[in-house]
Amino acid sequence: MSHQGPEGTDDIILDDSEGISDQSEFTTVVSEGELVVLVDSRQRKTMSRVKVGGSSHTHWGTIRHDDLLGIGYGQQVLSSKNKPYRVFKATLSEFIYAMPRGAQVIYPKDLAQILFSLDLFPGARVLESGVGSGALSTSLVRAGALVDGVELREEFASIAMKNLRSLVTPDLWDNYRIRLGNAYEDDLGSGYDRAVLDLPEPWKALDGVRSAISQTGILCCFVTNITQLMELHEALPRAGFTLVTSSETLEREWYLNGRIARPQHRMTAHSGFITTARVAPPRKRVSSQPIVDLP
Repeated sequence: MSHQGPEGTDDIILDDSEGISDQSEFTTVVSEGELVVLVDSRQRKTMSRVKVGGSSHTHWGTIRHDDLLGIGYGQQVLSSKNKPYRVFKATLSEFIYAMPRGAQVIYPKDLAQILFSLDLFPGARVLESGVGSGALSTSLVRAGALVDGVELREEFASIAMKNLRSLVTPDLWDNYRIRLGNAYEDDLGSGYDRAVLDLPEPWKALDGVRSAISQTGILCCFVTNITQLMELHEALPRAGFTLVTSSETLEREWYLNGRIARPQHRMTAHSGFITTARVAPPRKRVSSQPIVDLP
C-alpha cells in the first residue's frame, strides 16, 4: 500500500497486505514476522512484514522474503530487476508514517515533545484518552509507562491495540490496557501520575482528569487548531491546573552534498499544539480572625 507522508519525509511504501502480525522478539538477523525497511540507492523505502513465501513490491522490482530470512540487518539483497536493496529493522518513527489507521496519527516530532513534556519515567501510570490509531500509546509503553487508554470508538481501540502489539514486545503487552468509554462523562479512575488527551474538546474532560491524577501530576493535551487552544487555555485554570504552556514543533531537514548545504524546500510544519499543565496546589484558607498584637 502506498502512503504519502507529510512534506519533508521520505517516500515510504507499506507492503503489508496480510495485515499486522505480532512481533515476538528483537534480533540481529531477519526473522519471520518482523517489520523491515528495504532501502534503494535513492534512499526510497519499502516497509514490509516478512513472511515465508512472501514478497515485497518496490520501485525497482520484487524482493522475495525467503531471500531476507536469516540475513543480518544492514546487508544487501537484489530485487527481481537486479537492483540492490539494503535491509533495516523498521523504527517506530518509520512505522507511524505508514501505519494502518482509523484516525489521524500524531507524528514523531510531536510524540517526542509530548514524552518530554510529560516528564515520563519508567513505571509511570498514564491515563490516555483519544487513543486513535495507537501511535502515542505505543510511544508511551515503549518509554516504560503503564498506560490505561479510554477510547469512544471500538474500531479505533481495535486498531490501536493491533498497532501497539506490532511494535512492542510481548513482555510489555500487559503494560497497556484500553477500555471503551467517554472521557467527557465517565469516571476516569484515580492514582495516575500523568494524563494525556488527544480529543476534539479536551476542556470537557478536565474535571475528570483532575480527579484522576495525583498532586504532582502533569497533563498534556494535543489539539490541532487555535480555536481549540484558546478554549483549552481558558478552561485549565478553572479546572485546577497551573503553569500552562503551549507550543508547536516544526521540523525541517537539510540537504547536504559535498560543499552544498541548504534547507530542504519542504518541511513538516504545523501539525498541532502541545499544551502542558501542572496540578495546582490546593488553595490555603485565609483566616478571617483579626490579628492581635501581643504585648
